[in-house]
Amino acid sequence: MLSCIEIRSFFSSKILFLTALTGTPTQERGTMKKLFITAVSSLILVSCATDDVAKIVETSPVAAPQSAVVEFMYCNFGSEMSAESWSDLKAAWLDINGGDDSPINAAFTLVPVIETDLYDGVWANVFADEASRKAGWASWNESYAEAFQAKFGDVLTCHADKTFAFTSSWSVRPAKQWDMGETHQAAYSFCSVNEGKTMADSDKAADGFVAAMDAGRAQNGPDGYSSARMMPMFDPATAGGTVASFDYVQSHYWDTSEEKAQGMKSWMMAGNPLRAAFEEAATCDNIDFELNMLKM
Repeated sequence: MLSCIEIRSFFSSKILFLTALTGTPTQERGTMKKLFITAVSSLILVSCATDDVAKIVETSPVAAPQSAVVEFMYCNFGSEMSAESWSDLKAAWLDINGGDDSPINAAFTLVPVIETDLYDGVWANVFADEASRKAGWASWNESYAEAFQAKFGDVLTCHADKTFAFTSSWSVRPAKQWDMGETHQAAYSFCSVNEGKTMADSDKAADGFVAAMDAGRAQNGPDGYSSARMMPMFDPATAGGTVASFDYVQSHYWDTSEEKAQGMKSWMMAGNPLRAAFEEAATCDNIDFELNMLKM
């Protein structure tokens, strides 16, 4: 496991995260991020496939545990970041963690759509539970961390003191498999329950959204959207993260940018009762990312 966690994607199949960072001037850094990007669910309505497409494409729901622990680690690019070094880093990490015997069930990288001074990208690891997470890190630190850092420390630096873990459970489960080589879309809604409301009100709004998604998929076939409710395993007020105050995070994932755009257009339509129910229950700050799968 790379010493750090959540896909332009921090580390994609090609170059994604690697070429993006290194304390370089803004213009060069922007070029690197584009290279990085090409190399490698608050609830938003996602557009469903048309009836014609649904008749042609047969897709089974993706097998995924209902709950997990997901950790996100802030990372920065080093002076040796390049397409080649990123490919080498990714291959070395997968040699260690790519098998079924690894405690890391999945991993992905995130690059913010709007740049921030807090990080160049985010590395995310998905574990079955907190015990698996602790065991994974113990094994990494004992057997791999020193050599990995010596070889790739100038390529990528991820910060142990900026690692944020959440318990995560599906609201809308994934309905089809993504292509590992593609860049996907993600958004995280950092939500605070409104005054006079409780989490039960957010749950009720989520139930309505899930019912609408199920109905849409039954009529039009599977889509590439999924969403999970994430509860922080830390105190947001003292953790020094992107958002200093929130009660929960709703993650959103789309297979393609076109799918996200269509889904958001539907979600933002005037008079949408599903959106109104969420906005009545909680106030959310949204952060958008491009995402690439490292392991799935």
